[in-house]
Amino acid sequence: MGCSATKEEGTRPVCSADRYKLNFLGIYESFWDVRETSDIFKPQVPPRCIQLWDDPVLPTPRDCQSFRARIEGVHSLLLCKDPTQPDLNQGELDTSYLLTVIEKLTSQTNLIKHLIPNDALWEVHKKQEVYVGVVHCRVWRAGGWVDVYVDDSVPSVANSGGIRLLSYCHDKDELWLTFIEKAWARFWGGYTSIEYGYIHDTYLSLTGGVYDAIHLEKTRLKPGDIYFRIRRAISQGAIVGCAVSRKHDGVYGLTAGDTFTIEETYQVHTQRGKEIHLLRIRDPLGYTLWKGPWNLNGNEWASLPPEHGDILTSVNDQEFIMAFRDVIAYMEYVCICSLTPVVDQDGNKPVQLRYCTHVFGEWLGKTAAGSKKLLDNPKFSFTIPSRGFSKDQAPVSVGVSLLQFCKDRLEDRVPITLRIFKARQQKQGMLIEEVGETFEQGFQQTLRTLRLRPGRYMILPHTAKMNTERHFLLRLYTEFPLKSIKWIPSTEPLLLLKEDKPLNLKDLKCTLDCCEEVWGRWTEGLQGGYIYDRDFDLNPQIDISVPEGDELKQVIRFKVLKDWNSDDACLGFRLFRIGPEDNVPKETQWLFNNWDHTVRCRDGSIEGWEWDYLAPTFLVEPGRYCGILYNEKPGGSNTAFCIMVYSAVPLQIKGYNLGK
Repeated sequence: MGCSATKEEGTRPVCSADRYKLNFLGIYESFWDVRETSDIFKPQVPPRCIQLWDDPVLPTPRDCQSFRARIEGVHSLLLCKDPTQPDLNQGELDTSYLLTVIEKLTSQTNLIKHLIPNDALWEVHKKQEVYVGVVHCRVWRAGGWVDVYVDDSVPSVANSGGIRLLSYCHDKDELWLTFIEKAWARFWGGYTSIEYGYIHDTYLSLTGGVYDAIHLEKTRLKPGDIYFRIRRAISQGAIVGCAVSRKHDGVYGLTAGDTFTIEETYQVHTQRGKEIHLLRIRDPLGYTLWKGPWNLNGNEWASLPPEHGDILTSVNDQEFIMAFRDVIAYMEYVCICSLTPVVDQDGNKPVQLRYCTHVFGEWLGKTAAGSKKLLDNPKFSFTIPSRGFSKDQAPVSVGVSLLQFCKDRLEDRVPITLRIFKARQQKQGMLIEEVGETFEQGFQQTLRTLRLRPGRYMILPHTAKMNTERHFLLRLYTEFPLKSIKWIPSTEPLLLLKEDKPLNLKDLKCTLDCCEEVWGRWTEGLQGGYIYDRDFDLNPQIDISVPEGDELKQVIRFKVLKDWNSDDACLGFRLFRIGPEDNVPKETQWLFNNWDHTVRCRDGSIEGWEWDYLAPTFLVEPGRYCGILYNEKPGGSNTAFCIMVYSAVPLQIKGYNLGK
């Protein structure tokens, strides 16, 4: 599995870029495993027999009869004869979700051959070939392809006139579909366990690709954003699926749980100028007859000018037209499925994220921290290089998938979230700032696509609740090999730069474009506690000189951070006006005497006082100032801190008692 990790934290290896290998789908893959516990999934052992094999794990149901397909190595019977026109039929089991995905994959012959490799004939003796009726299939699970073996019996419902239990092709000599569904049943624990399901999870298991699933009732996305996501995905060759919501069973001819694919989008205008978004939707089984607005005989078509008549002529027997607003109203979810993430194109040039870096991890013990103790969760850093990949530090497309390992096909899901931070390493610790929006997902996988500038980043996957232990897989998709992917140990100091409310500077003609940083560490003898402690003056102090500017007063904003991992006391910060000849650092007696004569914050408060982050803002005249950073607990905590000073003009800043 590529790199493997030792148990000692901080000694886990760096994932190397030279480990990428090209797979049969044209994607370069590398693998890195940092788990301490073994894989929860056990592979199926290939059957070893010298006579016709009957699978004891997946026997023919009692109410069924079966015949032996006896394929005897004639592999052509396993393949779709005309993949451009698949004619699929559902058996007695309700597996429409599976057929919806398989129908879209039949044109990818190399993928179908990978699902059913060409080794149906088994050799059990060196000098003798014995047909044993074993069919070899594959399914993708938890980062890799796993082998599934089934016998060649084809079950049908007893006394039904030959109604098959499993799905089949119109040409019943084509057995590939039946055996894929049979392997699907064995993989998930039995025939009844595969009834009903999700398009996106099925696509994941049959291709190893990714999906972006949108729960239409819970999403924070605007309908217009969802529509253009669908349109963009279809233009880039992705499979877009949807499923009828259970609470709309029977509405306009819809059946709860039925799954469809969205084939095309249309943006039309009525003769009165009203814009309408329409979708052409395909039912692979041809069962659904949409009776709502914009059905094939609907009166709505009369409102369109004649040039839109080609929309109706493009609809075949298994398709219908719906307004996008009705998809939002009656469908449970929309999912975008593709081998690699669908991203915005860079101009007219398609963006292909053909490099995939797999990172296997786990939420275990302290690292199963949930959202409450966010930075205790597993953390990884990676670098986006600039040379050769990004011009003028322009952003590049990156896709990040987080997959939780689930033992059950439909249940065993927990809400998961994927957070990404811009990271900057300093001697005292790592400064991190979250980028992009974050959504909690209740699906098996969550996917984020971002435009990131060259530099270092940190990925943090987590569950919603603490103590939720399970394995996970991170997959990073890029246009180029990633370098220097590292595990971040829990001992690494992390200073989180939070997003603050924007400053209202309407009364001042300035922007805070200048930033100075003062880094330090509270160590033994350099943590003086609160003002009533005699060693208060040992706390970090900064000397600031504010020059004349265009304004009579200057806005200065401080952002004070400390190591997230520290169990120390709350932070405090005060700013004092001092004379041009005053000495810094100030002694405890001076600080005590001037404690109530501090410079007030712009909101009128005297000091900031928070657990791990402060952002006080001051409006000051030109001159010299002394700032002091402190907490209420004296002693030596060995805690890293950073004071960031934002201003409209460059400042002269010098730090004292920084513990370097």
